[in-house]
Parts: sequence; C-alpha cells; structure tokens
Amino acid sequence: MNKLLFATLMLFSLPALAADPLPLVPPDSVGLSPERLARIGTTIETEVREGRMPGAVVAIARRGKLAYYEAFGFQDGNRTRTMPRDAIFPIASMTKVLTGATLMSVLEEGRLSLNDPVSRFFPALGSMRVAADGNPEKTVPAERPIRLIDLARHTSGIVYGNRGNTAAHQLWQRTLGGYARMSGSDSLPPWRSSRYCTNPARIGSTASPSTCWAS
Repeated sequence: MNKLLFATLMLFSLPALAADPLPLVPPDSVGLSPERLARIGTTIETEVREGRMPGAVVAIARRGKLAYYEAFGFQDGNRTRTMPRDAIFPIASMTKVLTGATLMSVLEEGRLSLNDPVSRFFPALGSMRVAADGNPEKTVPAERPIRLIDLARHTSGIVYGNRGNTAAHQLWQRTLGGYARMSGSDSLPPWRSSRYCTNPARIGSTASPSTCWAS
C-alpha cells in the first residue's frame, strides 16, 4: 500500500511553474490532515537518504487549491544540485495517469478485481508462453495467467518498448514494427490493430507474470 501511495503521488506531481500554479493554503482548510501529509515527506526523505531516488517534487491539490507543495533531495544522481520546487521534469507515459485513475474507479465500483485474468477481456492472452532463456524458438507455458495487477505494475512479462537485446526482444521489434508501432506514434495506432493483442500471444513473453519487472 505504501508503494502504491508513493507511485500515485509521483504520477500526480504537478510540473512547477515560475509561480505557484494554484493558491497554496493550509491543508486542513481543504479537509486534509497536515499530520498525514507530513508522512509523505518522511517517506520520500527515506527514499532519498537510502539512495533509491535522487529527489522529487510533490504537489497535492484539492478543491482548486494547493494543500501540499514540497521539494526533496537533489536534481542529480551525484547530489550536487538541491531540488527546487520549480524544477522541470520530463514526464512520459501520461496515459498511465488516466488508466490508473480509471482502473481504481472501476475497482471501487466492484466491477473487477486486480486478480482478474487479462484473458477475461482479451481472450487471446489466455495461453501465454515464455521464451526460455530469451530464445523465442524454445518456449514453455507461463507459470500462471497474466492478471490485471501484472499490467498495472509492469510484471506481465510482455516486452516493454525497445528494451532488451535478447532474441525474444528482437522478435518483438520485428513483428510489431519497433517502438513506434508499439507506442502508437506511427500512422496506425496499435489499439486499432488486432495484432496488438494476438501477436503477444503468438510470439510469447520474456518472463512468467510476477517474476520480474518491466522486461
């Protein structure tokens, strides 16, 4: 739960402007607990101190007002530049923010479970195989089905973008047309192509679900 909270906070961290983008108010004036918000700083400071991240800027808004806006740690891995609140970050994969919020809303409504198999929605992914030692010519059945939680935390075993140089990764690149085709930046968005779901089932994955992160 702590990691989920931390990830959510980082996803919704606001890119700072020269001036505060929203009026900064005491947390309790918008119904937030100052004591609980202080735990965020404690958690991130621990991450910085123990070397798991160089730094962060966290902004939390409610009712159109900023209730929490703090900078932590450093801008660089060498820890030479203190992180300012107006630091500018390159932010990619913003679809994850919308997808994550939608997923949590549907979960709250009880319409699905994080443990639901992905094949409930995409039957083609119900019988995934795994490339043994990165060799797509030699596959074995996945240890268990891919679940929604695997997609949410990048532990499905499905190749992500253009990472990796095994024969299995290269086969993914050739079959799906490289990173551009997978990310939808070419002329045919992948979600409009039936190959987007059928090819992963045919090619196989690089690892069994939940055994590694972002393969």
